[in-house]
Amino acid sequence: MKIEVGYWETRDGRKARVLCTDAPGEWPVVGYIICGNNAEPWVWFADGRGQKFGGELDLIRPWIDRPTIDWSKEREWVKAVAMDRCGSWCRFDGIPTCAKENWLIDDPFRYIWMHPSEYPQFAGDWKDSLCVRPEVKV
Repeated sequence: MKIEVGYWETRDGRKARVLCTDAPGEWPVVGYIICGNNAEPWVWFADGRGQKFGGELDLIRPWIDRPTIDWSKEREWVKAVAMDRCGSWCRFDGIPTCAKENWLIDDPFRYIWMHPSEYPQFAGDWKDSLCVRPEVKV
């Protein structure tokens, strides 16, 4: 994977911004990690590995703006929500996998359609719509 200037996702899910990829020295990738309303300066190796902390700050893929889910308003059994190819949203009690045209889960009774008034704001590709409850291990 080639690291380029722009926004990236870290292994632990944080948003990072790469400002340059040609700085002199051992860590040529320079930028910052967004921490709430603050930005923490950071450097990475050319391949996106972080300088420390066991890999949690490695750059793993370009950042994708995902929908915002207010998990406090979701039923306790809901572990994930996602949009299908046609634009309809579902709640899942597990983490579905992305198939050719929709999201799949082992048991067909483990999801429920959302009412259109409940759909999150999202303008991206349906394949990037999966939102998993933060406390659920992926």
